[in-house]
Amino acid sequence: MKSLTHQALILEIFLEKNNLTSKNSKNLTKSNFKEV
Repeated sequence: MKSLTHQALILEIFLEKNNLTSKNSKNLTKSNFKEV
């Protein structure tokens, strides 16, 4: 159950980042370098 919840959270974050990418690709590129 924990693994499924973890995967769901990763999917949510992934989809949120995709939405941000489509809206502000330049800004997200900069923020991604900071996050990693």
